[in-house]
Order: sequence, then C-alpha cells, then structure tokens
Amino acid sequence: MKPIRVMIAHQHCLMRLALGSLISSQEGFLSIDSLALSDSVVTAVCCGDVDVLLIDGCLEERDCLDVVQALGKFEVKTRVMVLTQTKFWYAASRFLKAGAQGCFAIEESEPEEVFKAIRKLYRGGVYISPEIMEHLLIQPFVGLDKVRDLSEREVQVLCQLASGKTTQEIARCLCISPRTVESHRGNTLRKIGLRNNVDAARYAIRTGLVQA
Repeated sequence: MKPIRVMIAHQHCLMRLALGSLISSQEGFLSIDSLALSDSVVTAVCCGDVDVLLIDGCLEERDCLDVVQALGKFEVKTRVMVLTQTKFWYAASRFLKAGAQGCFAIEESEPEEVFKAIRKLYRGGVYISPEIMEHLLIQPFVGLDKVRDLSEREVQVLCQLASGKTTQEIARCLCISPRTVESHRGNTLRKIGLRNNVDAARYAIRTGLVQA
C-alpha cells in the first residue's frame, strides 16, 4: 500500500525535524521533505508528489496565506493542513477560506491525533481541531466574528491595550514604532466598532482574548 507522502513547511528547524521523525516512524506515512516557510514551498509542492502539506501558520500568517493561495491557483492535488495554536483560532477562517483543508492546534494534541488529521485530509475530508472549532462555532454569539477581520498584529495590539499598556510600551513589546501602534489601534477600533481603549478592554475580556 502506498504510504501517505507528507511535506513539512515550518520556520523552526527543530519542529521540522521532530515532525518529520514522528511521521516517518508511523507505518503508512512518509515524510518526504521539510522546508523553511518561503516561496520554495510552492515550487517543491508543485514539482513533488505530495499528498499532504503541513504548514506553519503561527508566527508568519501572511507567508502561510500566500502559500495556501498560490497552491490553490496551481490547482495541485496536495491537501493543506495549517499547524497553529488555539490562541490563534481567529486566523483559522482565513486559512480555510484561502484554500486549506485543515487547521491543527499543535500544542493541544497527542501524536495519534496528527495521524488522524493527516488521514482525514488524505481521504478528502476536512479537519479542524476541536479547540479551534469551539471558538469558530461560538464566535457569532459573543462578538468573536469581528475578530476575523483583524490582522495578527491588530489582535496583538488589541490584547496589549486591554492589558493596560501605553502606546510606547506596546511599541517596545512588539518592536514597532508608536505611530504604527496608533495606526493598528485606529484600524482595530474601526473594524470592531469600538470608541476607545476602555471599550477595547471590555471587548477583549468579554470574548476571551485576554483574562480579566
């Protein structure tokens, strides 16, 4: 029986090695390549015989979206599962809309769950980790649906505002300029429909983005 051929695209070398070793140790699976998240991923998938691509969506969301969208344009048969974390659940709808078939909360799962998810994608299904699915299901009822319109950086700024940090403190924390912080703050308030930082703090607490 032909093994499921899996490619790993992750910016952290140790994660690529660990996942590759785990996958290759399981009967019926074969880790065929591991790459840093870059333009080379699209070329490697298009030129290779890849059944499932595991791609890092945690830190460089824009890169991940670009890769997923590019693969969709080429109409490759490869199924795509984004490796993320539960705290980044709000990006899942963007990845799925871009063409990914799965979103996997890697910090919450046992190894067997990885194989289960890969098998499901390989057979033509869609896999979303239960922890992420819970957020996606309840978001319209608590106002979380508006978070989908925010960029990763805007969510970071929102959470920092809710914790009481000043513009200068947020700028130092995120390694960006105060002007950029103010730009993200303005965009965030406008997209969600909030008036000021107090409203932002209440919203972030109510939706569970930060703890009270």
